[in-house]
Amino acid sequence: GDWQPAQTVSLPSALPTWNPKPGLDGAGNAAVGYLDGNRMVVARRPAVGVWGTPITVSGTQAVYYPALAMSAAGDLLAAWLVLDASNTGAVWSSRAAAAAPWSAPARLSAASENADWPTAALAADGSVALVGWVDNGSNSARAALSTGAAWSRSTLGGGWWGGTVPVAAGGGAAAAAFAQPNAGNPNSVNLLGRMWQ
Repeated sequence: GDWQPAQTVSLPSALPTWNPKPGLDGAGNAAVGYLDGNRMVVARRPAVGVWGTPITVSGTQAVYYPALAMSAAGDLLAAWLVLDASNTGAVWSSRAAAAAPWSAPARLSAASENADWPTAALAADGSVALVGWVDNGSNSARAALSTGAAWSRSTLGGGWWGGTVPVAAGGGAAAAAFAQPNAGNPNSVNLLGRMWQ
């Protein structure tokens, strides 16, 4: 194949549109989550057609970092970072089944955390949803996992301040990776991986 001509995804909102996160399902339908100013929006595009009107998924929150995952069936998972007045971070999320409306935003990180840089993953069939982040307050790698409507939050281990926790999901399992400072040398790290099955 070849690259198709570029199509405009964003609306002319007069706000900066940046930090795009694309997704693609098994039929070639696409989605892009991005920041429109400080709102996380998601636009969808059928396999044959043009981009639809972007939908705000973060509500009225001021968002500073977006994450997006799309299953092979077209389900969508969005996550984003919100900072409070003292610059303490919180990770929030919303989900949408293929061609369905978005759920109300839900907080995934604990109120006691200073969360940073969320990542997101969905299993191909949409059965496992996973969001990862680092809690800068305790230098811990964290993840929230859902196999239905409810989310369960876990501490994966010691993390790296300001780092990320890349995540993946599939085959009824989930995986997360994170950097852990080496106790004997603060300038080096061990890269760790954890599985959920």
